[in-house]
Amino acid sequence: MLKRFTNLIILILTALIIYSCDNDDFVSPYDPSYSLPAPTNLVIEQIAVNQCRLTWQDNSQSETGFRIARKKDNDAWDEDYASLAKDMEEYIDEEVLPNSIYRYKVAAFTNDYVSSKIEESVSLNFPAPSNLQITQETVSSVRLTWEDNSMGEEGFKISRKKDNEDWIEEYDLVGENIGEYVDSSLETICYYYRIKAFYQEIESVYIENEVDLIPEDFVLVPAGTFIMGDTRGLGSSNELPTHQVTLSSFLIGKYEVTQGIYQGVTGTNPASNYGKGSNYPVCYVTWYDAVQYCNARSIEEGLTPCYNTTNWSCDFSANGYRLPTEAEWEFAARGGTSNPDYLYSGSDDLNSVAWYNSNSGSTTHNVGTKTPNSLGIYDMSGNVWEWCNDWYGDYSSSAQSDPVGPESGTGRVYRGGSWINITSFCRVAIRNSSSPTSSGYNIGFRLARSLN
Repeated sequence: MLKRFTNLIILILTALIIYSCDNDDFVSPYDPSYSLPAPTNLVIEQIAVNQCRLTWQDNSQSETGFRIARKKDNDAWDEDYASLAKDMEEYIDEEVLPNSIYRYKVAAFTNDYVSSKIEESVSLNFPAPSNLQITQETVSSVRLTWEDNSMGEEGFKISRKKDNEDWIEEYDLVGENIGEYVDSSLETICYYYRIKAFYQEIESVYIENEVDLIPEDFVLVPAGTFIMGDTRGLGSSNELPTHQVTLSSFLIGKYEVTQGIYQGVTGTNPASNYGKGSNYPVCYVTWYDAVQYCNARSIEEGLTPCYNTTNWSCDFSANGYRLPTEAEWEFAARGGTSNPDYLYSGSDDLNSVAWYNSNSGSTTHNVGTKTPNSLGIYDMSGNVWEWCNDWYGDYSSSAQSDPVGPESGTGRVYRGGSWINITSFCRVAIRNSSSPTSSGYNIGFRLARSLN
């Protein structure tokens, strides 16, 4: 029996020697020169905020498995980070952190041999959200939407500031894979938002946007440049010279202040005839009455009053209500543009946009019953004249930016014509003035607010 086994061994060794002599490529695993083929083509890709995938080519058929070493940033190598079974060509590392650089080494192994190692690195980033859009949904709420550009984040941090106040850095949090947020109970005009993704203590960069919250019954007049004055050659000398004016964005009322709204703030309704009712424009108000109403309504709504009642100066940086400047009034009446250059507010057909002497029936009318101009503003021609903030003064031919009129004077400007006036007095370029203590059955006002 022993002899047969010995003969079998001799036969096997003889066959191996013969094969090795005839085949130069054969190397016995027991030969000291034997080398286990290493994997090749190591590729690493980030598949989530906290995951990356390693793939490689397996070049051996007799390995027991693969060993993976890992190094994070400047840390030491973890030589035995992971061990895989044979024939594997992929590994997903689920314990990485974004904003870090990782190096990996992969080698095949048997019980007795380890192949050479292949090495590659990957820089893991933390994609920030993008395309932040803010839309106003109601008078006091906005909806934020954004694109989630990462997988595996724990959520998003929302920061907010209003007007000129400080940022609230963690105003709110939303969960992973969320792409919208509604903020409500807003009370002021301008809000700023920043959004970033986070994972554990790591954060992406911010994206930022802002929204000018437009109160109900107001219109945003975007910043722009126009030619102010009598551009059609149909006015008087006080509408000349025409001149270029550039204005910042501002808010203006869609409607003239009504008797009902005025009475709701002041407790009185000065209108006595020529159209009386809650939705008729208030009239018989002096310039001082109008600006005192502005302050009272500002205080009532928690805004900063614009007017100093000692010298009646206007603080245009305050977020409260005020009268429009003469330039703002004309720009808004023109629809925020010089093209088309309409004669009246929104049209060359006065009957379609205004109540004036030929169609009014000798009375004012409910606001908003004629066609608005291109900005959605009603009655800037006709119905009642409207007080402006400015002292009356002559025009200059020089280009101006955000003009506020003379520093002093004897009369305050009012614009727009009224229900009792003929067509030429309802043009967008018409100017008139009176003592700030004057009032009349055909003079009212509308509100404006600055955007800071």
